[in-house]
Amino acid sequence: MCAYSGYSNSSSLSIQTTLFKNQTAPACEKAGSLRSAFAGSMWRISAISFHMVLILVCFL
Repeated sequence: MCAYSGYSNSSSLSIQTTLFKNQTAPACEKAGSLRSAFAGSMWRISAISFHMVLILVCFL
């Protein structure tokens, strides 16, 4: 899909732009990589939380 827009004023300044919509692949193709990245971040958050609890217990 393409669209054209143009503008000109009395001082002969013209601004022209072209807008286009990029067709991308469906999101379902990347679902596996997104799932593994999310799983990695969940493990990281769990490990950090576990260590923070251990540190807090040591201060008690």
